[in-house]
Amino acid sequence: MPRDFCLYTPAFHGEFAGDFANPARLFDLVVNDWTGDGRYAKAAQPAEFKFAEKGHKWPTIARILPQLPRYRFYAFIDEDIDGSVDVLNNLFRTGELFGLSIYQGALTARSHFSHDFARVQPDSYLRGTTFVEIMAPFFSHAALEQCAPTFTMSELGWGLEYLWNDILRSQGMAIVDRFPITHIRAVQSNRWKNQRGETAEQECARLLAEWNARK
Repeated sequence: MPRDFCLYTPAFHGEFAGDFANPARLFDLVVNDWTGDGRYAKAAQPAEFKFAEKGHKWPTIARILPQLPRYRFYAFIDEDIDGSVDVLNNLFRTGELFGLSIYQGALTARSHFSHDFARVQPDSYLRGTTFVEIMAPFFSHAALEQCAPTFTMSELGWGLEYLWNDILRSQGMAIVDRFPITHIRAVQSNRWKNQRGETAEQECARLLAEWNARK
């Protein structure tokens, strides 16, 4: 029987920084080897589901989701995010306890970061936000159903956060300071290009312009 929670990670040959495969986890683990080789590291062997789909994170998730059971909450966490199994379990529980839609763990002081507001704030349990980063978001099932159609709209992912906030009207979005995670590697997606030859910034600008034109 599937658990109530699901954690997906796109990981090179199933190598990931977090304690995702710990037997104490409350979540099913889904590992995608984005090289397409299907050669999985030892850490990935306990995963309930293993895939070898080439491609960037969000369009690949859109292809894989129909092959998974239904869960109450989902996390889509990059391979360079470190977090203990207790932190991950408690992030899922926090979403359930507070009825959150989309949220993330705050970033520890030793993390690489793109947005200062995502860094952990002392003496805070959680705080509302209008922006949940694409590297480690948690979704309720209802929020995922609403936002999943956007996953194929951006190859590199930049800008999806704005669409999710627009769809949810900022309701149930949060940064959880009580259970922070660590981003162990500097952001690399700013150097990527999509199949059109656009940089992440250019793709983001086009995505937002097209989204706003539909309103």
